[in-house]
Amino acid sequence: YLQAAEGCSFNACSFCGFYRDRRFHVKSLAEFREHILRVRAFFGGGLSYRRSIFLGDANALMLPQTHLVPLFDAINAEFAIAPRALPPADPQAWDAAHPIHFGGIYSFIDAYATRRKTARDFLQLAGRGLRRVYLGLESGAPELLRFLGKPNTPADAQRLVEQLKLAGVAVGIILLVGAGGEQFQDTHVRDTTRLINALPLDGNDLIYFSELVDYPGSTYSAHAARAGIRPLSLGELEQQMTALRAGFEFQNGAPAPKISYYDIREFVY
Repeated sequence: YLQAAEGCSFNACSFCGFYRDRRFHVKSLAEFREHILRVRAFFGGGLSYRRSIFLGDANALMLPQTHLVPLFDAINAEFAIAPRALPPADPQAWDAAHPIHFGGIYSFIDAYATRRKTARDFLQLAGRGLRRVYLGLESGAPELLRFLGKPNTPADAQRLVEQLKLAGVAVGIILLVGAGGEQFQDTHVRDTTRLINALPLDGNDLIYFSELVDYPGSTYSAHAARAGIRPLSLGELEQQMTALRAGFEFQNGAPAPKISYYDIREFVY
């Protein structure tokens, strides 16, 4: 885990409390290089047990491209990143020449990134090791996104995924199960499956079901209480995941993305 920035540049989603206790700070190139050296020293020989690099915090890929590219170059200067494509005879030779190496760089991004990033930008980063981008899609229902405090529209998310896939970068789509409780349940399932089915996903991509886990004193709790929203029971959450999965129809007969459960309570941020 390498921190290009600390905290979240948006930090206003009603259901998220990960970064409320810190100000957003972007590391300078000098700070980031020093950070990399400290990470290397911390892991020592343990680096050989690591397989990938995650660039954080939050939506680190939202940084200006003129700042982000030198950060990627700094990573490549210190760590061997496996090329996206090697001739069939070369992988073993490349591995032998790079006993400590990583399969790629991974990171989060917000769905409104299309206002700042293009497919050409993502292609530039892919050439420097970017392999998958994780997107908190949450829902395909516009009114639910507004209720959650998300600044993007479903169309923003669709454009972002299309641009990432054009650049050859895989995506990890995170869907927020239980968001909006009973009041939003039908539109959440209907509009989310519609949006997922419009995305150019394939077998390299991932879809995560992430249960809404509210944090004490959250603005989501306050909004939900004022709106009289009843949270879904455990059985209803499972029914929602089943309904979402049943509605997915992936495009053009391509291999389907993998679908998994993502519990934020199992991670340290």
